[in-house]
Amino acid sequence: MRRAPAIVLGVGAAALLLALLLAYAANVPMMPSYLAAWLFWAALPIGALPLLMALELVGGAWSLELLPALRRLVLLVPVAAILIVPVLLRLHGLYSWSRGVASHGPAGANWLESTWFIVRAIIYLVIWTALALIFARAAAPERRGRRRMAAGLGLAVHLVIATLAAVDWTMSLDPRWSSSLFGLLLISVQCCIALSVAVLIAGAEADAQTGLPQPGALLLVIGSIWLYFQFMQFLTMWSADKPDEVLWYLQRDADGGRFVEWLVFLAGFLVPVCLLVSASLRKSLSVVALVALLMLFAHALEMLWLVTPVFRRHFSLRGSDILALVGVGGIALGAALLMRPRPVTQRPVARRPEAQHG
Repeated sequence: MRRAPAIVLGVGAAALLLALLLAYAANVPMMPSYLAAWLFWAALPIGALPLLMALELVGGAWSLELLPALRRLVLLVPVAAILIVPVLLRLHGLYSWSRGVASHGPAGANWLESTWFIVRAIIYLVIWTALALIFARAAAPERRGRRRMAAGLGLAVHLVIATLAAVDWTMSLDPRWSSSLFGLLLISVQCCIALSVAVLIAGAEADAQTGLPQPGALLLVIGSIWLYFQFMQFLTMWSADKPDEVLWYLQRDADGGRFVEWLVFLAGFLVPVCLLVSASLRKSLSVVALVALLMLFAHALEMLWLVTPVFRRHFSLRGSDILALVGVGGIALGAALLMRPRPVTQRPVARRPEAQHG
């Protein structure tokens, strides 16, 4: 077990190196694949934070099944902060506004500037780290009132900075396109990813007889919220009939994009609804785990669908995309294993021989 972090880190680094070599051999940029992979894995702590704060605010015995898993995930914020460094160092390879292309959206030249972009990214991650340190531990019974107040304030702060981060990191990839719903859409994607992993962690520690009925229902709720934002953004953009906004969807609908859209819908919503609508199936650990894995698969594809067509003018799944997901995930998991505190083993205390009395 002591070698496990080094092995996982080595696999992640090897996958990233192989992805870089494939991209170089095909004469295509590597950074779009890396950005999409980073956005997917960074969703674990960033998406777990609002879920954890919401459960702290609402309370209830049913939330106890997920709280330990979510507390583990939020501690990965420093890992996400380290892995964003290549993105910040390669802004010119990702964001056309950093090369002088004007932005026609609400985020203009005064907002999209390289130095302030990096400063804002640091501020976002510092705030998320502070929130993670606050909510990573359970509150004492006498402090639950203060914890709920902090959770409400933290949710408001997270909503603001997560929306701004969505504009900076993802929406500004195409400076011609903007959407007022995109921030909420990306927040819902992050929550779906984090909740799916939290359900898998909780399911590994749950009793096979009782299952996870409440987290299974929560998966349905979060998935429905995601689908609502996805549909409302599409409806708003398509009904406005503006060329730049419609072109954003046409790029993602061309070639294999439409198949991916249906695959994301099926794996991210329709199949989970069919499996979890039954209360008896929600108690099955295998069914809930299958739904969580399907949702992770769907949103990994969706993250690639959101990012890569800006650079390829259509959606195409490449080997560098898969390797980047494996590589960033391996490095994140390996770093998380290194950060995990090791159990302290106490050495047995040698007893002194008792004095014999004559």
